[in-house]
Amino acid sequence: MKKFLLAAVSVIALASPALAADLAAKYPVKAPIAPVPVFTWTGFYIGANVGYLWSDGSGGSTIDTFGSGMWAGTNDGFVYGGQIGYNYQLDNNWVIGIEADIQGVATSGSNFGGVVGSTWYGNGADYDYFGTVRGRLGYAVDRLLVYGTAGVAYGSTSVSGSINGVGYDVSSDFVTWTVGAGAEYAFADNWTVKAEYLYLGNSDDMVPELPGNVDSWGHVNTNIVRIGVNYKF
Repeated sequence: MKKFLLAAVSVIALASPALAADLAAKYPVKAPIAPVPVFTWTGFYIGANVGYLWSDGSGGSTIDTFGSGMWAGTNDGFVYGGQIGYNYQLDNNWVIGIEADIQGVATSGSNFGGVVGSTWYGNGADYDYFGTVRGRLGYAVDRLLVYGTAGVAYGSTSVSGSINGVGYDVSSDFVTWTVGAGAEYAFADNWTVKAEYLYLGNSDDMVPELPGNVDSWGHVNTNIVRIGVNYKF
């Protein structure tokens, strides 16, 4: 009996390493799989943009006792500037945010002028600069954000020319409303590109008062398209 037990123990002892190795080979321990990070639009950002502005306007002027007359013209050129803002992404993929920008303008007006009574006047009209402070509301599909935007625009316009050979150069500050829409895409975790359209609402202050006893009024339609890049913190 003792010999049998001793033989059994010896067999078990010899088989244990092979059994353990076989179990290890058949049932390996797998390393945990790290979850793929989900992109979020939440955060502050800063960036730069370039674009194109075009506008047209018409109105009237009254010069002293010469009476009233009409004026009309167009304006177009390039815009460039920077923006800063903040986005917050909700659980349902809607994104709310606020953005402020400031733009330099390189435009050239043409065909602005008119006749009041027997007095002819002509001028070139330009945007000196403009900026906006806007809210944004959009919907995110992963790294793509489509949004609408609205808020306040401000800036300065200027006109220069002559009335019956007397030169002038005047400017005017304005505040008005703006609306637009755009799309933004995150091509890296911290970098996005965007394309955007803005419309600046009309303001009487966009038409500078000419020197002397000249009263001018009218409306100006302004359109801006631009592309930009943002760095998201």
